[in-house]
Amino acid sequence: MLDFSWPEFLIVLVVAVLAIGPKQIPDVLYTLGRLVRRLQYMRFALGKQFEDFMQDSDLNEMRKISDHVHSVKSTVEDETEHDMDLHNETSIENENPAPREDGGDHGTK
Repeated sequence: MLDFSWPEFLIVLVVAVLAIGPKQIPDVLYTLGRLVRRLQYMRFALGKQFEDFMQDSDLNEMRKISDHVHSVKSTVEDETEHDMDLHNETSIENENPAPREDGGDHGTK
């Protein structure tokens, strides 16, 4: 975790025994353990908050994309409906040709 080799660990242990004293080492280790546990909890809490934030921002981005897709869909549907109406009007006009002004019989003999 901290990348200590065995000789470095022994030097730290000897310095701790000399500086703290052998009677207080269990109390110091207990306090150090609580500190490490608290730091791990804080790291977990910050990671969780970051994940929640990223998920919320991803959801917001997905909502924007979804809204845009729905907008494009309704635009396409409206344009298609308009084109179909124009097509129907054109086909009705072609089926019932307007009478000729000269009173002719539309080319039939």
